[in-house]
Amino acid sequence: MHIINYETNLSAEQKKANKNPWIQGTDENQGRQKGSKQKKKKGPETSGRRKINLPENKGRFGLGKKEIIRNKKEIKNLLSTGKRFACNKLIIIYKPASESKVGFFASGKIRSAVKRNRVKRILREAYRMNKEIFKGLKVIFYAHNVLDARKILDGFQLFRKEYING
Repeated sequence: MHIINYETNLSAEQKKANKNPWIQGTDENQGRQKGSKQKKKKGPETSGRRKINLPENKGRFGLGKKEIIRNKKEIKNLLSTGKRFACNKLIIIYKPASESKVGFFASGKIRSAVKRNRVKRILREAYRMNKEIFKGLKVIFYAHNVLDARKILDGFQLFRKEYING
């Protein structure tokens, strides 16, 4: 019997491969200087994106933590002693206070958590855009059913008329 040896020294016969065989083509970094000696670009092209002039609050447009009611006692007190205004399956429970605070709730009767969270998101955004209506009040917004932005804003306007007149 004759045994054929197929093993050969492949490393000696092959050409030297690129650093990364998975990436083909030219190396984009070949002409670049290394380290801190790189030329620094000036203008909005430095980071590859546009520079936007932000207002003084440095881009924070949401509600602050101090504006949201988080204390259970505060919530229970407001629910038991606050005045109520109902409109379009939205209940607004409010009480005059020195510091404006707000809470957002959706009924468990809204079966899907996705829908409950969406209603609360829309309530938060509507409140954020109309804070002046609720200035000087502690407020809880309680959604009984799925609401869209139009119904919520209509409810806010009706509350404003009622609160100013009453």
